[in-house]
Amino acid sequence: MPKVVIISSHLQDKGGIVSVLKNVLSSSLVEKYDFKLIPSYINKSKAVRVKMFISAFSLLVKEVKHNRPDIVHLHASVAGSFYRKALFILYLKKKGIPTVLHIHGSRFESFYNNMGPLKKKFVRYVLGLNKRVIVLSDYWKEFFQEIIPAEKITVVENGIELENYNYDKDEAFAEILFMGRLGDRKGVYDLLESCEQLVTKNSDFLIHIAGDGEVEKVKERVRQKKLENHVNVTGWIEEKERSEYLKKANIMVLPSYNEGFPMAILEAMNYGAAVISTRVGGIPEMISENTNGFIIDPGDVEALTTRMQLLLERPELRELMGKNNMRKVREQFDVEVQAAKIDKVYQKILKS
Repeated sequence: MPKVVIISSHLQDKGGIVSVLKNVLSSSLVEKYDFKLIPSYINKSKAVRVKMFISAFSLLVKEVKHNRPDIVHLHASVAGSFYRKALFILYLKKKGIPTVLHIHGSRFESFYNNMGPLKKKFVRYVLGLNKRVIVLSDYWKEFFQEIIPAEKITVVENGIELENYNYDKDEAFAEILFMGRLGDRKGVYDLLESCEQLVTKNSDFLIHIAGDGEVEKVKERVRQKKLENHVNVTGWIEEKERSEYLKKANIMVLPSYNEGFPMAILEAMNYGAAVISTRVGGIPEMISENTNGFIIDPGDVEALTTRMQLLLERPELRELMGKNNMRKVREQFDVEVQAAKIDKVYQKILKS
């Protein structure tokens, strides 16, 4: 059985990378490959992060020496995440071990474009050292093929473990869900502006805002706008609690300014919510306008308000969109579809 080392965030960490990793490690890939996970990052104090990185590098060196892997699969975002993975990649290249770099960073475009020429050259060099660079959507493939040869790039959309869920939502009272890191990038303050407008027209809704980040700032903004009767700021919610919110949610709203291929939308689709999101990253490949949701431009609060109002007024439309989402996620975004694409990448490397 081929040995694959995965270098990524700790499974106790939060965010999309960890969700993707958990789904992949629950897929049929575990029957074909001998996986070893080496966590290299967790969102804790600087001392803990440094200690984990040093430990990860030490574990990798031992693994290469005593149990040489056939492939090392690294998951990276931007900034520090990319540079940490670069050190692993440089070491593995020297040892002649093929690497797959899996890019999750929704801000990679601005990360790269805002660099000076020397840093850009280094990023291109590191990307080029990998046998394969996995990106999350066609949008990101178009971006990366301007930096590295197109034949090195493979699109593997995020997948999700399907839930045995039968559509059963209260259509008399709409529950709207936002899931993601609270802050400007995910558009949570735009959502609050829309909510402020909605309460003047419709009172039969409740917005749940779930995630880490600027939790206290968002709560204060809710108080300032006197939206306590319509907005519930939960903070971070764990998997079991998250599934309960998803079961009740009629509408998922994610008005982000940049994204990769958000797991929050896949989770909402899995549970039959209509989706309102923005024309960034891979989202237009997930949402078909007027079929399973609505796509707006980032920062367009008026459009966000209009689409939310439409779905609040038309429960039959949000039910139709929600059921279309359940169908689409089963046809296109089952974790086994993702696993098959990763398997194809691995097999091509093993045969080369």
